[in-house]
Amino acid sequence: MPEHHILQSPSASARLAEAEKWLESILNQGEILVLCAHLESADQLVRKLAEHRGAVHGIRRLTLDALAYQLALPVLGEKGISPQSRLAEEAIAARVVQQTLDFGQLGPYESVAHWPGFARALTATFGELRLHEIAANELTAKATPLMVALGQLLQRFEITSLGAGVADRAQVFEAARSVVENRVAPPVGIPTLLLDVSLNSPLEQKLAAALAGKSPRVLATAPTGDEQTRAA
Repeated sequence: MPEHHILQSPSASARLAEAEKWLESILNQGEILVLCAHLESADQLVRKLAEHRGAVHGIRRLTLDALAYQLALPVLGEKGISPQSRLAEEAIAARVVQQTLDFGQLGPYESVAHWPGFARALTATFGELRLHEIAANELTAKATPLMVALGQLLQRFEITSLGAGVADRAQVFEAARSVVENRVAPPVGIPTLLLDVSLNSPLEQKLAAALAGKSPRVLATAPTGDEQTRAA
């Protein structure tokens, strides 16, 4: 029977102590996956364990993003798609803005299209929309000039990215979840600790839930009030 637990506490030291206790109970019995917001916190946890127990082995320490990319890269590569840097995504966004401006379809954004940082802000907006699974047609259906223009920009961004063989963070998380759902081999299917990992979007939550669903033992720690992580 899988053992899944979540600990919420306002005290970071209390969360770390519980995580250490949980890890110690299964230490050196096989591989363990530790997902963390920052690798430094996982490294600190493992160092404390080593001080108490001596040799510590078999603990994989990754951020959620690093795990997602590790799982997704082979699948995306088979499709001729590769994740790109934020700078490359901004370049695609800038190209899309210029094309849309040439077509006279920027609407309310036309007056700010040439501002420094517009492509960067647009790229960040696209990233959040896609991580929250908001489709371009949902925006255009709002029928307001601002939403229609944003929906058209998002649609062109997705088409251009696909044509260029570029995957954004949302596509990486989708591919990673698909791998998790169809795989039972490390780092999938082993005891998993989520150490204060913030799950701020549906795609992050779905990947974490898929990992937990394949794991025989899970402990998730989160600050009190982090209801998004708790709900996932």
